[in-house]
Amino acid sequence: MRIRVLCWFPLVMMTGLTTAAQAQDCALKPLASLDMHTNPSGTFSVPVKLNDTEYQFLVDTGGFFSSVDPDIAKSAHMATRRVAWTAVGVGNERSDTMVSPDDFWVGPVLHSRKYWFYARPMPNKNVSGMLAPDFLRSFDIDFDFAGGKFNIVDPDHCPGKVVYWNPQSFAVVPIDTTGRDQHTEIPVTVDGVATTAMIDTGASLSAMSMKESRFLGVRENDPALVSAKRTINGKEMTTYSYPFKTVQFAGIGAGTGVTVTNPNILIFEDSMMHNFPAELVLGISTMRQLHLYIAYKEHKMYLSPAAGH
Repeated sequence: MRIRVLCWFPLVMMTGLTTAAQAQDCALKPLASLDMHTNPSGTFSVPVKLNDTEYQFLVDTGGFFSSVDPDIAKSAHMATRRVAWTAVGVGNERSDTMVSPDDFWVGPVLHSRKYWFYARPMPNKNVSGMLAPDFLRSFDIDFDFAGGKFNIVDPDHCPGKVVYWNPQSFAVVPIDTTGRDQHTEIPVTVDGVATTAMIDTGASLSAMSMKESRFLGVRENDPALVSAKRTINGKEMTTYSYPFKTVQFAGIGAGTGVTVTNPNILIFEDSMMHNFPAELVLGISTMRQLHLYIAYKEHKMYLSPAAGH
């Protein structure tokens, strides 16, 4: 496959002109293929380079702005500036400071000078930063969990020609990134009820609000609804488990649909979900059962069961 060198700048990717010959070339053009490192929480990180030093960065489709831990920024003597917009994380951590290394590399060809990140403490000290949709949306992104690879692909290709891994079944799902925080939301069906879910590879667990569970038909006095105390982000809170049977991705057009069975989705009191960006969040515990390819430019997600599922 032909690889094209890209340079990008804060929030804008400069790709140059596409020739007529390139427009007819349906072959996918890989830009980076990175080893997934599984963190204790079940999330994964990939290697990036800041000022010639390699760090592990979380890949977080549920984030907004890419971030660097302030301690890393300080030790690397990164440029710093204050901004008017304050970033707030799920754990209520806040930052109004952005930092920039002199050089930022993802794989051997993706390179930027003066890419600005939010300076934000990482909840997982196994990682030094986060790649969020402000970066990810410039590309196609491919999650090969069975193969342990996170692939970044040139988005300029023939529409729909992306399912290179030849699965026995797959689904093509429309994605919506037009919400307030521009997160990736898709239609799903949970135990036969159609709803909307946010895809969040940065979340170790899948979660929903009590309000959403009621919409899905769970009664508060159902004996199968079991409460438990959990410590999340340093806070003890009451969560609930329920034996959901299926999450289905029916898809559109090509594909036969995909089903995840016995999904582990925690239910939170509504008051505890105010920092979550959606009523239903499908985290890495669910996503690892799939092979995902997100084509932001097409506004579509292609998915299949991961090998062995």
